[in-house]
Amino acid sequence: MSSYVGRIVERLDETGELDNTVIVFMSDNGAASSDLDFARRAPRRPERINNDLENFGRPDSFVTYGPGWAQAGMGPYHLHKGTVASGGIRAAAFVNHSSVIRKGWTESAFLTVRDLSATLLDLAGVEHPGTTYQGRPVHELEGASFAPLLTEEGADLNRPDTVFLWEHDGQVALVKDNWKYSRLKSPHGPRGAAPGWQLYNMIDDPGETTDVSAEQPELVAEFKGAWERVASSGEMILYPE
Repeated sequence: MSSYVGRIVERLDETGELDNTVIVFMSDNGAASSDLDFARRAPRRPERINNDLENFGRPDSFVTYGPGWAQAGMGPYHLHKGTVASGGIRAAAFVNHSSVIRKGWTESAFLTVRDLSATLLDLAGVEHPGTTYQGRPVHELEGASFAPLLTEEGADLNRPDTVFLWEHDGQVALVKDNWKYSRLKSPHGPRGAAPGWQLYNMIDDPGETTDVSAEQPELVAEFKGAWERVASSGEMILYPE
């Protein structure tokens, strides 16, 4: 992967388009926890495999991570892919563009994939049409541009009133500002997940180890109201409580 990304960058440089190109690189989720080495049937598994250490990565190897290494790979965050815990939905990303002045900077602002469209339009100097385009209805942008974080010193993406929501296999997570309200229990959720809802401070407790819902009843009520509005909207198929 690194080799072919390098070829793309080299080609952009050769054609003079590198400074005119925004490169965004990211993961879509946390570390995969599947352990298929001993499964009798597994997708895309070769008929014969050789998982000797020196053969890792070759066409006849079939190495999977497993839940233990997935959790280790996502530390200090909780759990891994397939969950709405931070280890399942928090991912690294980087952006390269000629307008980026905060080079080498690590940004801790809360961003989501929904912010990408607004950011790319912003960097390209293109205004989103709103609700219609050439007589056809289009969706409004749901995210916010984080271009200022890339192009301005001291910029801050401040959106404390926005609530973000994930639902996966009956698991639910809502995030607002530095707070996360989540339910991990589901028919296909992580083993040993605590039942019910928990509230975490993502800054003070990135590993989601301490439920502080009893200390924040007003915030819990706000999150519950936000979830109930979505759950009653008919926009998703709900798992039994």
